[in-house]
Amino acid sequence: MPNTPDDTTGQLATSTARPGRHTSASASDAANDQDDTSKSNAGSSGAPIEGEPEDTPSPATVVYNPPDADPVCVIWDVDGVLVDNYRPHLESWQKTAEKFGVSYTEDDFKSGFGKTSREHLKENFGASMTDDQIAEVEGDKEALYRDLVAEDFPAMPGARELVQALKDADFKIALATSGPAANLMLAVRLMKLQPFLSAVVSGHEVTKGKPDPEIFLTAAKNCGVKPERCVVIEDSRFGVEAAKAAGMGCLGLQSTGHDADELKQADRVVETLEGLTADDVRALLPTA
Repeated sequence: MPNTPDDTTGQLATSTARPGRHTSASASDAANDQDDTSKSNAGSSGAPIEGEPEDTPSPATVVYNPPDADPVCVIWDVDGVLVDNYRPHLESWQKTAEKFGVSYTEDDFKSGFGKTSREHLKENFGASMTDDQIAEVEGDKEALYRDLVAEDFPAMPGARELVQALKDADFKIALATSGPAANLMLAVRLMKLQPFLSAVVSGHEVTKGKPDPEIFLTAAKNCGVKPERCVVIEDSRFGVEAAKAAGMGCLGLQSTGHDADELKQADRVVETLEGLTADDVRALLPTA
């Protein structure tokens, strides 16, 4: 599979502006900027992404501008959609809870699907935690998670193939996750997705987790695409509810820990991404 978009579908560019904004940089300038940005490992705010190798792409480098007059965007959830990471997340939460002597069950874990780590920590580790305490615990938990997935990265079957098919069909592609930026960009790096992306949005860039539609509306805005021209790929009830609240189409994926019943609001529910085509996704647009 190619690592860069071809000349007929757009140009990979870099910018310190919010992902999805157009840039006038030339292809050579963009490549130089990308090298500089990767070395500095700056996030969309210009700050380093903690916990990631220096060569990890940052949100600031993800800007892809297909020449569509009326673009269509597919917004991917990450956990359970791009990455089959149910077990690593559960294990990292449980090990973190053990350190604090907190009881933490698989049901507690499931209750946090779609929410930001900050919200989940307050609910399960104590509502009186200070912001500094939350940041410290969250950092430790997510670092443990990244160690686990880096050992044996669990890419979701069919995910990268569908990303490639969507790119070939001139879709804009965004990633939107309630998790931290370092987790998101680890997946981008290991799956070699950067050349295909128009925008990425992590949990620290929004104030409300799913089922609030803020994260999907932010992704659409950063891509320059109307909500009704977007399809979200999700695996959780809260994620599906957020997609529908945003006025977007939704493809529900049955992943570990989820079943078809909680995805019933989606426009279509599938057991696997394998074999899906760009036309299958386009058919889910609200205006299709």
